[in-house]
Amino acid sequence: RLSAREAMDIIIAADNSTTTLTLTAGETKIYNFDRSLAQTLYLYSSEETSYKGVHVYAAQKDKDKFFSCFLYNRAFDSPNTSRDASLVIPSRLLGKEYIVQTYPQDVYSSEFAIVATEDNTVVNITPTFDTDGGKPKDTPFTVTLSKGQAYLVASKKHEEGSKDLSADLTGSRICADKPIAVFNGNQQTGNR
Repeated sequence: RLSAREAMDIIIAADNSTTTLTLTAGETKIYNFDRSLAQTLYLYSSEETSYKGVHVYAAQKDKDKFFSCFLYNRAFDSPNTSRDASLVIPSRLLGKEYIVQTYPQDVYSSEFAIVATEDNTVVNITPTFDTDGGKPKDTPFTVTLSKGQAYLVASKKHEEGSKDLSADLTGSRICADKPIAVFNGNQQTGNR
């Protein structure tokens, strides 16, 4: 969902495809990725690195204008799952240090994703729980990302039926040498 106070063109670039949306003053538009593109942008595995970032920016002629962007994700396989939403923060406001806030889980993972805004971004991650990709808790590790690359970290899953709510990445530290975007969440947060 994109909106702007004044007329402008907004470019959405993802996975080698580019779309331009023209907004009139005060207009809000919803842009839907087609299903096949949306599936290629999804991060499936912990400690997976790939070019999954989506770049949303004003066209060159409108580079000094401001707009709002909200991301809303809906699962294609079920009308009852994956209602994720996030305010998209302009890259000029992104930070280099983050502390993760998630929700305790039983079987499913808490998780966070990092998106690099510049090439050769070195990111140090200290998870507070063992990761699904095999990284031990409280042990820092480093990844290097290129512009547009995303990196997912998910907590190690418990056995089905577990009532242990310790699979929580809250407090994990992320420090980078260049600005990064960080998104955090959970897989299938249920009722307790």
